[in-house]
Amino acid sequence: MAAENASSMTLFFDPADAETGRVERAMREADLAFRRIDISTNKLMARAATYLSGSSTFPQLFVGDLNIERCDIEPLAQDGSLAALSGHKTDRIDLAALSSEGLETAVEPINLSDLIPVKDGRDDREPETWPMLQFFSRLFGFWPNMCSPLYRWPQAYKLSFYCQHMPAMAEALELLGHRTTTSVALSASHRYGCRYSLIHAAVAGGERSLETAREFSQSLREGANGTGGPPDLRKSCIDLAARSVTNSVADEHLAAMASVSSDASEANRRVSAVAAIAASFGFLNVFCSLSGVEPEGHWTCQANKHAGFDVGAAAREGPVFPLPDYAPPKGRTPTLDGMLDTYRANVEDAGGVEAYCRRELGIMPRWIGLWPEGGRALHAYFYTEMMQTRTHERIPSELRHLMAHVSAAARDHSYLASFEGWQAWRTGGADTWSLDRLRHAYDASRMRFVPSGLYNARERAALKLAWVSAQIPARAPRRWIQDAAEHFDPEELVQLLTTSAVAGLTQRFCAIARPSTEGMIRSFFKEHGLPSDALSMRYPLDGVMGTSTL
Repeated sequence: MAAENASSMTLFFDPADAETGRVERAMREADLAFRRIDISTNKLMARAATYLSGSSTFPQLFVGDLNIERCDIEPLAQDGSLAALSGHKTDRIDLAALSSEGLETAVEPINLSDLIPVKDGRDDREPETWPMLQFFSRLFGFWPNMCSPLYRWPQAYKLSFYCQHMPAMAEALELLGHRTTTSVALSASHRYGCRYSLIHAAVAGGERSLETAREFSQSLREGANGTGGPPDLRKSCIDLAARSVTNSVADEHLAAMASVSSDASEANRRVSAVAAIAASFGFLNVFCSLSGVEPEGHWTCQANKHAGFDVGAAAREGPVFPLPDYAPPKGRTPTLDGMLDTYRANVEDAGGVEAYCRRELGIMPRWIGLWPEGGRALHAYFYTEMMQTRTHERIPSELRHLMAHVSAAARDHSYLASFEGWQAWRTGGADTWSLDRLRHAYDASRMRFVPSGLYNARERAALKLAWVSAQIPARAPRRWIQDAAEHFDPEELVQLLTTSAVAGLTQRFCAIARPSTEGMIRSFFKEHGLPSDALSMRYPLDGVMGTSTL
C-alpha cells in the first residue's frame, strides 16, 4: 500500500467496466505500483480525469501528469514502457489543486453548432445545389439540420453529397440491398454513439428502414449487437461496420464475408461496398457529433416511437428547414447524374485516378486504389478538394493534414497516420521546419510540451480538436474545445469540423480495406527517424516526449 501511495501512477477506474480488471491485471503482472481512484463513487474525480485527459471513458491512467489513453495501458505495461516512463516522471498529479466548481464548468460539453450562426440554403441560386435540394425535398421533405453549418463551406456541402454519399449509397444498395445497407448505417452510428445519424438511418427510408431499425434495436436489447446466430450477409456487414469504428477488423471478420459470398470477387465487392458506406457515416458521425447539431424533432419522435430506440427528447416538434415540393428556379437545371459526370471529368481530364492523385498528392494512395471502382474518381476528387491547397480553403493544407495525422494516430491507424504525416510534411514545405512540426504534432494535440515557436495558439487549438474528434463518442469538453471556439470564426470552425470528418471517413474505410503503407512513405519515416506505428507516435519514448502542460 505504501508503494501505491508513493507511486507516480494514478489509475482512474469504474469497477463496472470489464476493461478495468484486464488493465489492473496487466499492470500488476508488470510489477507496477499505482494509486487507484474509483470514479463510480467520486464524481469529482471523474470530472478531474476528463478535465486532465479530454476523455470521458474509463479506465484512465496517468504517469505523473502524462495521460496514457485507455487502449494503450495494457500494451505499454506489457512491453516495459510504463516502467520506463515512471522512472522519468516521479511527481504525480496534484488532484487537490483542482476545484469542484472549476472542474464542472471545464468538462461540460460545448455544442460548436451554437457558435455557428444558422445559414439557410433552401433558396440557393447556385444551380449545382438544385439537384441536392430536389433530393432532400423528395426523400425527406426538409433540408437536414446538419446542412446548415456545412453550408458555410459550399464546396464541402456539395462535394460530400455528390462525390461521397451518393456514389457510396448507390454502390451499397446495388450490392447489399436496402435492408443490409440500412443495417450498416445503423451499426456504425450506434457504435460511434451518434444520435443524429442513428435517427436518420432509422427513419430516412420510411417504413422499410423503421422495420430494419426495430430488428436492430431488438438485437441490441438481446445483447447480440445485430450479429447473433449463424453468419449471413447482413450480420457480416453489421459486424464489419461496427468494427470499422473501433479499427478492430481482423482476417476472421473478412473471412466471414467470404463464407456468405459465392466467390472471392463477390466477397471483395461486398467488403468494398460496406467500407464505402461505413466511410460515409464516418464523415456524418464525426461532423454531427462534434458539432452537436440537433436531429429533426419529428424524426426523433418517430425513432423513439417506431424504431425501438431511446434517443432522447426532441428539441422541437417539426423540421427546422421544411422543404416540401421543391422546384428549382426556371431555367436549365442540372441533373444528379450530370453533376456526378462534371466532378468525375476533373479526374478523367488529368489522365485518370492515378495520374490525378500523383499530380495532387505526389503519390497514388493505396486506399484510393482499393475504393469501389464506380466511385473511385469522385472520392479522389472529394479528398483532394477538402485536404489540398485551394482558393476556397481558410485553413492551410499542412495544418489540415496534421489534424488528420493526429486523429489517425489517436485511433491507432498507423497507415493513415503515416500517410497524413507525409502529406503534412510535403505541403508544409518538405523542410526541417515541417519535419519538426510533424514530429511534435501529437504532443501539441495533447497539451504536452513542444519546442517554443513550433505551433501558435490557433494551431494548437486545431490539433486538440482533431484529437477530440477521434474519441468515441466525440464529446467536446469545454477545456479541450474552448480554444478552437475563441481562435476561429464560424467559417473556419466548419472547415476544422469538416477536416475531422474527412479523417473519420478515411479511417473507417481503411479499417476494413487495410492497405499497407506505401514504400515511399515508409522510407521517409525511416530516413528521418520518425515512428511509423501509431502507438509509438502517441508515446515517443526515445526522449522526444516532453513534459505535459496540463
